[in-house]
This record gives sequence, C-alpha cells and structure tokens, in this order.
Amino acid sequence: MSSSMILSDLLTAGLLGLVGQLLRFLVGYKKLFDEAENQKLPLSSLFQINRFVISVIIGFVAGIIGLISLSDFKTSLFASPEQVKSTILTLIGIGYAGTDFIEGFIKKYIPKN
Repeated sequence: MSSSMILSDLLTAGLLGLVGQLLRFLVGYKKLFDEAENQKLPLSSLFQINRFVISVIIGFVAGIIGLISLSDFKTSLFASPEQVKSTILTLIGIGYAGTDFIEGFIKKYIPKN
C-alpha cells in the first residue's frame, strides 16, 4: 500500500472518528439544553467552546488510533466493498466511545490546576 493511500485512510478514519464524536456531542448538547432550561440560564452560559474543540480533536485522534488498531496497512480497509460499511461504522463507534474513554481518563488522572 502506498504512503498516499495510508495517509488517505488515516485522514478518512480521523474524519469518521470526528463524526462519532459529533454524534456524542449531540446527545450532550441536548442534556446541556435541558439543564440550561431548568436553571433558567442562557445556553451560551453553559456551553464551553474550548472544551468542544478539544473533544472534536480527540474524536479525530480516536478514529486514527482505531484504524491503526484494525489495519495491517497491507491493503486498505476501505478497498473491499464488503468491508467498507463495517469499517465505517466501527470507526464512528470508536470515535464515540474512544472520546468518552479518553475524556474520562483525562478527568480522573490529570489535575485541573
């Protein structure tokens, strides 16, 4: 497999991980919306853009790590039509769950200052 194909696969995996994180964000955003409504606060007072950006980056990285764990890089995981759907869904799931795992790890083991 050529280096451009590997790079393309890694970029695709990162974007799929990002999609998984955005799905996770939608769930969290709904909870945040409900919380703001219950506390009679504007949603903007609870939403943290820097946390969102970091979370999206983590989703991208989780997708790349997921591809690295799934692939031997001899052939593209996206080359076989039978394999494309399962690879896409797996990497989206990794982006969703991987981000949750990484953020949980960060909250538990890295102090806030």
